[in-house]
Amino acid sequence: MRIVIFISSLFFSPISAVQAQITADIDVSQAGSPLGTITVELDHVNAPMATANFIGLASGEFNWIDSATGLIKSKTPYYDGIIFHRIIDGFMNQVGSQNGLGTDGPGYIFQDGTEISNGLDHAEAYKISMANSGPNTNGSQIFLTAVPTPWLDGKHIVFGEISASGNSRSIVEQINNLPTDSNNRPINEVRIESIRVNYNGVNFDPSAQGLPVVTGQALNTPITPTTTSLSFTQPLSSDFHLVYSEDLRNWNRSETRSILNDESPLTAFEMPILSTGQSKQFYMPTLVSYDYDSTPAATLANRTLTLLTAVDPQVPFIFVFNSDGVTGTWSFPRAVDPLSGNILDSFYARDHLGGRLIMILNGINFNYWNIPRIGYDDATPTLLIGRHNGSAAIGSPAGNQLNIEGSFTLTK
Repeated sequence: MRIVIFISSLFFSPISAVQAQITADIDVSQAGSPLGTITVELDHVNAPMATANFIGLASGEFNWIDSATGLIKSKTPYYDGIIFHRIIDGFMNQVGSQNGLGTDGPGYIFQDGTEISNGLDHAEAYKISMANSGPNTNGSQIFLTAVPTPWLDGKHIVFGEISASGNSRSIVEQINNLPTDSNNRPINEVRIESIRVNYNGVNFDPSAQGLPVVTGQALNTPITPTTTSLSFTQPLSSDFHLVYSEDLRNWNRSETRSILNDESPLTAFEMPILSTGQSKQFYMPTLVSYDYDSTPAATLANRTLTLLTAVDPQVPFIFVFNSDGVTGTWSFPRAVDPLSGNILDSFYARDHLGGRLIMILNGINFNYWNIPRIGYDDATPTLLIGRHNGSAAIGSPAGNQLNIEGSFTLTK
């Protein structure tokens, strides 16, 4: 099972008792009444990025983006007031979504890096880990485990544990036992009231761990009622969007534009039509800057992808791309509805953290047919983004197992 962000590691080495340790006190409440304080012990040594991200958001040191408006939030503690939106009895408690639906985050994502296999694991209960929607999709959502969850090792970054002293673990268990609705949401809301980070003498700088940075973007020229294109240089490896409003109450945002680190900077941005020609308009240009050393491969030419899913971890999808990086063949022995002639619909795209191949089996409502993201190596610098549909030659059924294979063409 994968902890998913709805938009859905390895032997744990306890920190030595003589080593100074960063802790965070999380005050929680249910239906407005205090439940107590959960103290988590953070491992900044083995999980510096995940720890820094949690501290930066919890303390308000990091800027983040309001998912409802697109505005930058500065010096604002991210987790204050956020609900536990997903609680599964005998498993874990998940929190960190602004809208309470599990479909958003802080406006950026960060990579797994070496922290996904940092020597910390879920072999015991009471871990704090990053929730995600696949490799390299960490943001603000976290979960606290109530039982051992070893199947999550190598999929989620463990960055600490819930303190064994006091009643922190009993509060986690109390939350985990609360009645929930059919969406695993508590009947009576449980929320984080505030978080206090305690460095306890540890010298650790969250802003020096290579995480994405959210800032306003300085423009080269002022905006006037006749302005239709913003003049500025958007740097490599960044995301940009424009937020605009006529009254400072109702905000709209443009589409986000991404420039990868092997492309070219752009010096202009076409403004949305509704944001131009107004006698009174307010703007917030927003930039998210990524600082990653690796450049993901941009094409799948002459490559073979082997992808495992939750359907059967022993049976992979196999994609073989031709030399053009656009066409190829695929195969997968899989469970399928014999009455459905629908094959799969796939999407491949690339972003700052790598590539992703999302696959949906038409006509069958199985969420686990989604493959969120895939990692790949440095190969060639050509941008590849598009959509393709597979046609299939269906073999003889063995029970409800059909051997599916076919070809596809990716349209850029």
